[in-house]
This record gives sequence, structure tokens and C-alpha cells, in this order.
Amino acid sequence: MIIETPASAGVFCYNTFMSFEMLGEIYPDSKGLDTVEVSPPKDLKKYIEKLKNVKRFQDKNYHLDGMIDDNTKDHTIRCVYRARTIPYYTQDLERILWIHDIPEYVAGSDASALERFDDQDMAEDVEDAEVKVARETFDKEDLILYEDYHMAEEFIRKHGKNLPNNQQTLVANVIDYMDGNLVFHYYFSKWLLKNDYNGERPTNASFVFVLKIRESTIKAMEDERVDSKIKEAIYFLLSRQLNTILDRWKKVNQDKIPTDLKTELLKMKNLVCC
Repeated sequence: MIIETPASAGVFCYNTFMSFEMLGEIYPDSKGLDTVEVSPPKDLKKYIEKLKNVKRFQDKNYHLDGMIDDNTKDHTIRCVYRARTIPYYTQDLERILWIHDIPEYVAGSDASALERFDDQDMAEDVEDAEVKVARETFDKEDLILYEDYHMAEEFIRKHGKNLPNNQQTLVANVIDYMDGNLVFHYYFSKWLLKNDYNGERPTNASFVFVLKIRESTIKAMEDERVDSKIKEAIYFLLSRQLNTILDRWKKVNQDKIPTDLKTELLKMKNLVCC
């Protein structure tokens, strides 16, 4: 059952490397909320702590030395925080976000969302390894949530025919990939704002991913079996994502923005306007 977002949901206090400035830039619609601690359930804390050793954005499409400083622990906390600040919130949604990257850590997977999206064979191999770990690690309830999460990922990214029993896992998938998009644009725009910027840049694949995964998600939402409240939550997230990215790039000198990224930003602007 969908319940309203907790009234006290707001900036987390749990031990993290993130700055409050960064949080406010990534999720600007959450500003002004009361402070509340977002800490992992006791049974998961040992796993979440280990996720801080897993660096994100390390593949060739994203990585420039010193540009992005992020880890999977911080990513997980942000995802849970975001779940608490959207119009529709459930405990299942929060739980799946706490556990969704634990098998990735245990299995030693390091493929990014972008790599998985573009290479389906690799994505299936990675998923098989992670599901095996999940079956060895999680109890029955968490395993059901985790398997639904992977079914939701296939439904969104590959337009699979099987809809997860728990449709909150669809929302969790969108929160997961959206956080990566927002963090990437936060750090790259910040990189370009440096006075000593030397022209280095990530690949074009990292620029086009926002709209590629957005288009795939919207197509998935056309399925009549998806609950209207789930669709509403996902459209809310997609809208906030585009607005946040566009607002972030307004701060950067247009001459510094790569031409192919400008093209993607114009497409986003047109989507927001229409």
C-alpha cells in the first residue's frame, strides 16, 4: 500500500562523505525540510559500511582523474533519502534501496549502469552472479524484493514482458539510475567551472544516457498493467531530473560546455517546455 511521505523526511545525519551543498544541488526540491537521520537497518549496517570502499563512475565513459568522488555507500544513502522525499513512499521501497547494491559488492561487480545498458550480454552475466550472491545472503523476504528489483530493471531497460509483483521496485530502479545521472552532471559541471579546466571531458555516451534511459522508462510506463500511482511517482522523478540537470548547467559558461552535451541539454529543455 502506498503511504504519504513522512513529514519529517529531510537531510540525513548518517556518517557520509557527502556535503550538504551537494545534496541540495542534486535534490533541490528537498530544501527546507527538517533534519532527520537516514541510517541503515541494523541487520544491513555491516554491508552498507563496506559499500564505502566501492568507487563509482570508474569506467572509461565517465572517468577523469579527480572529477568524480563518489562511492556506493553514499549512493545508497542518497537513494533512500530520495525515496523519503517523493510524494509516494513505502517501507518496501526503502528496503529495496538499502539492499539493491549489496550483492554487487559481494560479487565484486564493477560494471556501470551505462555499460550494462549498452551491453546486454555482460548485463546478464553480471546479474546472474549478483542473484547467486543474493540467494546466499538474503532472507526470504529480502530475496523476493531483490528478485523483483531485477525483474523491474529488465522491464524498464529491455521492455521485458514480466512485471514485478511489487511495483515499487520500478520506482526503486528509476531512483537508482536517476541518482547516477544527477551526480554525474553535478560533478562534471563543477569540473567545468574550475578556472584551470584543460578541456578534458567524458565520452559522449555519458551525455546521452539521461535521455536514453528516460525514453526506455516512458515506453515501459505505457504498459496498462503498471499501477497509476507508480506511474505518477516515476513521472514525478523524471520531471525533477530534467529540471535539476538544466538548472545545474545554467551556472556554467556556455563556451565551456561540449557541443554534443549542448545538444542533449537542448533536447531536455524542449521536453520540459512541451
